Amino acid sequence: MGTCGSRDDRSEKIDNELKTAKKTYSKQLKILLLGPGESGKSTIFKQMKIIQDDGGFSQEELMRFRTSIYTNCISQMRCVMNALLEQKVPFTDSDNAPLADVIINYSGADWTNDLGNIIKKLWEDQSVQEVFKTYSSHYQLNDTAKYFFENIERINSSDYVPNEND
Repeated sequence: MGTCGSRDDRSEKIDNELKTAKKTYSKQLKILLLGPGESGKSTIFKQMKIIQDDGGFSQEELMRFRTSIYTNCISQMRCVMNALLEQKVPFTDSDNAPLADVIINYSGADWTNDLGNIIKKLWEDQSVQEVFKTYSSHYQLNDTAKYFFENIERINSSDYVPNEND
């Protein structure tokens, strides 16, 4: 009989946990966002988080975005450099050609100030701007690429903390 009593206690405990979980999960709303890449699924999620009652991102959450922002800056500039080369557009400043090679051949995962400075210098080149404007849709660049390139100096600072616009 001792065994039955402990089994009933476990069963009751499990039942109580299930009731608690049901109450918790019944208050949650789940949304499935479908769509092709770069169609705004993540943006919708981020905007919903920002506009909720005590919304916005914590300092820790914002700091986690840094890695994604850095990675996107590198990959998007690499796309622009590949477009420039494929379209055979010369740099306005010929000194930028070796810098393009650095970005194209970069295989690391870490952001450095040197990379940020290279991206800044490349973005300031008129030919790069023109290729970006003309071919950005052809090369499937992120909608945010221009924003990040225009803010690269702030992003490249050692004390950079992403803001809600980032």
